[in-house]
Amino acid sequence: RRSRRAMTRATSLARRPFVTARSSAVARRATRAGAANASNASSFTPSSWTFDGARATAPDGSVIAYVSRPDVKFIYDEVYARGCYDFACASDGEGDGADVVVGAAARVVIDVGANIGLSSVKFARALGDDERAVVVALEPIPRTFDALRENVLRLVYDEDEDVERRRGDAFQSTSSTTTSSSLANASPIGGGSGTGRARVYAHNVGVGSRSGASVGFWYFPHAAGWSTATRDDDETAKNTERFVFEALRTDAMSTDDSSSVGLEDNAVTFIGRAVRGLILDGDARETSTTMRRVASAIAEFVLRRVIRLVVFFMLSGAHVVTRPVVTVSDVIDAHCVDDAVVDLLKIDVERAELDVLRGITPEHWPRIRKVTLECHDIDGALDATVDLLRSTAGFERVVVNQPPTLRGGTLFNIYASRT
Repeated sequence: RRSRRAMTRATSLARRPFVTARSSAVARRATRAGAANASNASSFTPSSWTFDGARATAPDGSVIAYVSRPDVKFIYDEVYARGCYDFACASDGEGDGADVVVGAAARVVIDVGANIGLSSVKFARALGDDERAVVVALEPIPRTFDALRENVLRLVYDEDEDVERRRGDAFQSTSSTTTSSSLANASPIGGGSGTGRARVYAHNVGVGSRSGASVGFWYFPHAAGWSTATRDDDETAKNTERFVFEALRTDAMSTDDSSSVGLEDNAVTFIGRAVRGLILDGDARETSTTMRRVASAIAEFVLRRVIRLVVFFMLSGAHVVTRPVVTVSDVIDAHCVDDAVVDLLKIDVERAELDVLRGITPEHWPRIRKVTLECHDIDGALDATVDLLRSTAGFERVVVNQPPTLRGGTLFNIYASRT
C-alpha cells in the first residue's frame, strides 16, 4: 500500500509546475517532500514551504534558490498559482501557460527583470521540446542573477549535480557586456540541439532606453524583488501596506485561495489574519455597535503600523550596485536571428518600464507579438505606457488590469497583443 501511495503521489506531482517525469531524481525528491507535507492541510501550514539557507522547498518538492525569503513564495504564487503571465487571462480568464508563447516557428521570449528566474522557467517549460526556441533572461542584481542561473539549471534542465558543481563558480554561459554582438556570443545555460529543450540565455545586465552606460541599481537585501534603478520607498510602502492588508482578509482567503495570495503561511500571518478579522469592512461599519467600531479602528491602526514597520525593515540595508545596461533592441539583434519574432516581451522593472519600452527601435516593434508588463502609475506613467503601446508600438489590443489586493494603489498589469 505504501508503494502504491508513493507512486500515486509522484504521478500527481509530475503534473505540477516544476516536477517532470523526465527526472526520476526530481520525482523521488518530490514524493518524499509531498509525503512530509501531506499532513499540513490546515489554514496554518508552516511546513508547506521549508527554508534552508538560500534555498526553499515548495509544496511540490521543487528546490528554489532565492535571495530574500519574503520574495520566493510571492513570486512563485504570482507566476504559477495566480498565473500572472498566462496571457489568456487578459481576455477571458481562461487558458494555460502555453498560451503565452504560441506563435512563430522560431519562438523567442525576452524576460526583462527576470528576478530569481521563475518566470523564465515557466516560459522555457511552456515552449516544450522546441530546441529552436529561446528564452532570454535579463537581471542586473548579481546575487539575484546567481539564483536565476541555479533555478534554470535545476528546474528546466534537471541538472542538480551540475548546480552543486558550479555553485560559486563563474558561469561561462552568461554575459555582462553591453553590445548586441557580445550578447550574441554568450552560450546558453542549457538546451538546444539534441537536448529536447528550449535554450535559455541569461545576461547579468540592466535594460533601459540606451545601451553602453553603467547604471546604479538599488539592491535591497531583505527584499531583492524591490531592487530598482528608480527608488521610491513611499510608493513601495503604500502598495505593500495595501496588498498585505487586503491579502489578510478572511474573505480574500475564501475567494482567492489563501495558499496563493503571496504571503508565507507562518505564525506572523496567522496572527495577522486574526487581527484583520477584527476589522470591519463596508456596510458592517455602519451597522455595528459603537464599541465594535472602536475595536475595529484600534485593530486597523495597530495592523497598519506593524505592516509599515515590516516594510521599513525590508527596505533597510539597501546599497547601490552598478551594472551595464542594454536595450531590448540589442537583445533582439543578438538573439532573434533570421528575422525571428519575439512571441512575448515580459517587463517587471520597478518603475523603469517606460524607459525599457523607449529602448525599442521602430523597426523592431512589428517583430514583437505580445507584451506583458507591470506598470507603476506615477506622474501619468500608466497613460503614457498605454499610449506608447498603441500609437508607437502599434498594438491593436491593450488591456489594463489591477489585482483585487492592489485596488486603489499604483500598480497595474498591462497586456498588449496584435490581432
